[in-house]
Amino acid sequence: MISPPPICIDCKYYNREDMEKFSCQSFPEGIPGKIILGEFIHTEPYPDADNPQDNGIRFEPIKDTE
Repeated sequence: MISPPPICIDCKYYNREDMEKFSCQSFPEGIPGKIILGEFIHTEPYPDADNPQDNGIRFEPIKDTE
């Protein structure tokens, strides 16, 4: 079974400059596996509001240019 691509690639904060390190502004050292695998949708604080580890930056879709 082929998994769908991570939601991260559709996020405006995803780091497209360094394709070897799957990272973004939320997780500059690497996006957690739970987010990559779709087990946690990063529209909420990761892992929770009392202990956010995502620099306060959440998924935001890339805006269409049309």
